[in-house]
Amino acid sequence: MGYQAAWRAFGDATRALRRAAAAGLAVGVLTNGDAVRQRRKTEAVGLASLLDGLGAPVLASSALPAAKPDARSYAAACDRLGVSPATTLMVGDSLVNDVRGALDAGLAAVLLDRYDEHPTAGVRRVRSLDELEFAA
Repeated sequence: MGYQAAWRAFGDATRALRRAAAAGLAVGVLTNGDAVRQRRKTEAVGLASLLDGLGAPVLASSALPAAKPDARSYAAACDRLGVSPATTLMVGDSLVNDVRGALDAGLAAVLLDRYDEHPTAGVRRVRSLDELEFAA
């Protein structure tokens, strides 16, 4: 129970999703884990209705050919969004699963490093999703 009670969405998540969609970009969430649990998380933190309204799918590894950082997870997500990996930006907080995996799969990637844990990672980093710039 304590684990679920601690689920929270950062305020910049809602703003970033809205800004990306307003720029005309396809938006989705790619996450490792069970699809049912991930849906419950988005509902619990108040993001489910926004994601649904934006037509932004939550793509969980349990419903994909593989989990991140396997390139097949990114390929499946891009296919579902109708975008090319070469024109897709992955933003995530895991250096290995989100950023290195996406880069290896041919996507651009940005590390969300809120607490400055990876200052020498050698990848593009932001401390807040508000730092992201979106253009169609």
